[in-house]
Amino acid sequence: MVELNPARTRLATVISEVQSCTRCPTMEGQPRVLSAANGDESARCLVIAEAPGPHGAVSTGVPLKGDRTGDSFDKLLAVSGIDRTELFISNAVLCSPRTDAGKGRKPAKAEVKRCTHFVAALIEALDPAIVVPLGATALSSLGAIEGHDLTLKWDVGHVHRWNARFVVPLFHPGARSTIQRPWAEQMNDWKLLRTLLDPS
Repeated sequence: MVELNPARTRLATVISEVQSCTRCPTMEGQPRVLSAANGDESARCLVIAEAPGPHGAVSTGVPLKGDRTGDSFDKLLAVSGIDRTELFISNAVLCSPRTDAGKGRKPAKAEVKRCTHFVAALIEALDPAIVVPLGATALSSLGAIEGHDLTLKWDVGHVHRWNARFVVPLFHPGARSTIQRPWAEQMNDWKLLRTLLDPS
């Protein structure tokens, strides 16, 4: 008898639950961007962004891929020497929030709250050594799972202990992120993550 991979089995269960979710009426008809395409279940690092981009993840089925934010993310990975295969990438909200006109928008607090259960289940299934919340929404989502007093203002780019693992808050690589954190500093943040992924 072939032994099943426990992490893969746990992940498959979370994916199935997410795909059948109907908790948010505002997300009716939106694809749930969580599948095996998000990354390998054995990845030591879980990256949590805000929500699937309407012009990227919704089309590609892969978070932070296929739009300008995804391009910026890929540049940060390249400069730090991190490959996507080393990461499992997800979001605080697993569907793409839209305005009445169909444009992308920031997820509402209620939508983030409804998805917190899935984020917690994903962390439990993957058991990553490192969690990287990208932006305030993802950082807040982690706080709802296990309380912390971390903020982007004071804690971005630093390594902290959270929920029996390391957490490294970073800015979301959206177009406006450089207003608050220059690109050079963001590159250094990701280089720090590289050292965590390859501890000496």
